[in-house]
Amino acid sequence: MSMQFTDSSSYINQSQPEIPVTAFTHRENWWQRRTDREQKLIIAIIFLSALSFVLFITVIILGAKLHNS
Repeated sequence: MSMQFTDSSSYINQSQPEIPVTAFTHRENWWQRRTDREQKLIIAIIFLSALSFVLFITVIILGAKLHNS
């Protein structure tokens, strides 16, 4: 690979097209770096957290209905 320092613009154009670093691409790269076991663990934690939140709200609603009756 020959590097040309005489004209920096031509060297920059030869390099790979620059991908804009957004929060989405950063998150996607972070997810891809996790191993399969870590990904399954993270999904399980999120699922259980959502399930416990739904149960918590359900208990509050049912408790309020029983209290009012």
